[in-house]
Amino acid sequence: MTMMMTTTTMMMMIMVMMMMVMMMMVLQVTWYREGVVIEKSERFQTELRTEVGQPHNSSLTILNAQVADAGTYQVVISNEFGESIITISLAVTG
Repeated sequence: MTMMMTTTTMMMMIMVMMMMVMMMMVLQVTWYREGVVIEKSERFQTELRTEVGQPHNSSLTILNAQVADAGTYQVVISNEFGESIITISLAVTG
């Protein structure tokens, strides 16, 4: 039996499969300061926002940042396909 598909039908099937893959991906997000894992606390708050079909966003909020909080921060984002590492230098003055 031969199945005929229109371009629209094929595109919709691809989109559904991509969405299913995106939903199955489990993201692991870890924040570091000077190579040490940042644990959530009253001052250090992390958030991962995920919405189907949208880029995922991770943020680190430092409440009442102090000069001592300056340094090199990294976020490591990984799933079963690999990982990405972003390095940020933070300067705090005042």
